Amino acid sequence: MDLSALNNWLVGINNNDSITAVNNAVSLFCILLLILVLLIDRKLSSSSIGIMVLCLGEGLESILMPSMIRIASTESPLNYFAWYGGLIAMHLTCMAVLLKFHLAYNLRVSDVSITLAWYYALSVIMQAIDFIDRATFDTGFFATFYQLGNLLLGTLVAPIAGLVFFREHYQRSRLLHLQEQ
Repeated sequence: MDLSALNNWLVGINNNDSITAVNNAVSLFCILLLILVLLIDRKLSSSSIGIMVLCLGEGLESILMPSMIRIASTESPLNYFAWYGGLIAMHLTCMAVLLKFHLAYNLRVSDVSITLAWYYALSVIMQAIDFIDRATFDTGFFATFYQLGNLLLGTLVAPIAGLVFFREHYQRSRLLHLQEQ
């Protein structure tokens, strides 16, 4: 399977301006989603905490991404470590904050928080695999899958979290409606 055309397309969109624009759009969508979730839930819930952590993580990523791209633009294992290590540290921190809030407020975990935890876990696994491949074996075998997977995960996480929230809210309101009858 020849993935060179896909890789050339990804390299073309994988410049600093494109990544920053995508990160800013995802961050804006996360903020709007958080406002919508808070207006609908009107209380602190697992879903609102999950979306809040997503907003904080995406905002932090938007702020740090241009510097990380500049560092990672030169090829050396130390620069690879800075890029992958920075993203892994951000996503593990988001997972820890998500867990900490749920434990602190003794909340039952929603599908939104589970979805976001899976997103952070998959992202960390992809970062680690591609770092190991590039820094040790230097085959570039996972590069296309990493670039495409990272782009898709990072772009689709907020809409998917929103869809999961609305599905969960619909099921909860439907159950309350059935109990009232």
